[in-house]
Amino acid sequence: MTLSIYVVLIIAIFILAETVGLWFVSYHLVIPPERMTAAFWIYQAAVVSFMFTLITTPYMAAIIAHENMNVYAYVSIVEAVLKLAVVFALMIIPQDKLIVYGALMLFVAMVNTTLYRLYCRKHYEECKFKLVWDKGMFKEIFSYSGWNLFGASVGIFKNQLVNILLNQFYGPVVNAARAVSLQVSNAVTSFSQSFCSAMNPQIVKTYAAENKKDCMDLVFKGSKFTFYLLFIFALPLILEMHYVLSLWLKNLPDFVVLFTILTLVDVLVDSMSRTIIMLAQATGKIKLYQSVVGGILLLNLPVSYIALKLGAEAYCVLIIAIAMTLISSIVRVFILRRLTNFQF
Repeated sequence: MTLSIYVVLIIAIFILAETVGLWFVSYHLVIPPERMTAAFWIYQAAVVSFMFTLITTPYMAAIIAHENMNVYAYVSIVEAVLKLAVVFALMIIPQDKLIVYGALMLFVAMVNTTLYRLYCRKHYEECKFKLVWDKGMFKEIFSYSGWNLFGASVGIFKNQLVNILLNQFYGPVVNAARAVSLQVSNAVTSFSQSFCSAMNPQIVKTYAAENKKDCMDLVFKGSKFTFYLLFIFALPLILEMHYVLSLWLKNLPDFVVLFTILTLVDVLVDSMSRTIIMLAQATGKIKLYQSVVGGILLLNLPVSYIALKLGAEAYCVLIIAIAMTLISSIVRVFILRRLTNFQF
């Protein structure tokens, strides 16, 4: 049922991406005319990569539910090695680098999906697909998945729609600085995300078993340890950001140092909520949670637009993002108090 629902979602996303999305990229993004062809093809590669990533989700969920974290680790290592190989490939392939990059990253997404799918089909009986229809189960899963998809989409909108705003007001140069900051934050957060992935099944299981004390201990300790783990990597980068980026890039784009520091601060604030989010999902009552928290995070877009329209500097969108992340983190706690015996 879950796979069937994801296929429906993928079809809907593909239709939107190839109509509204393609129209926006073609006619409204600020892109040099000579790079429109490259922009078109990397957009197509990104859309298909996202589709593969989405269909991988149920298989990853099965592996995490079985707590076979070694498989998750091995596939992550393969993915990292392939992405490194992509960088070396760009140095020797003479064609347009942007188009080649998009095609190779699509290949990496396909390999990732294939590895998860093959492992799950071989080791888990429930992962051998057959077409079934259960109206009650469909309604329950679609509601849960739909609200979770909304929550995940908010995270995407928070970053990508703001990138579009920056493109409209400041052009591709500022987008380059923003892209670098997201690359650094993604590299740093991968450590804490892996840590949370190992804890999440236990949080769900202890809550389902009504072992509230152990569940809350996991949530509280996980929240602190996730922050500390991220802080270990983030603090040296924040203090020496200009030096680190100078080692990586020959010419630093405008705002890149400040953008990256503020992005890491935003990630640090958000990291304390990772296990709290999993507790909310464990309750199964996520409609209130996702609608309220998602609504707060979506305010990032109109507030940023107003600020930029009034003449604010580009980095103000990241200060607004930090403020929204902080507010949403506090609101999460109050919602969890309503759903569970969560202590402030």
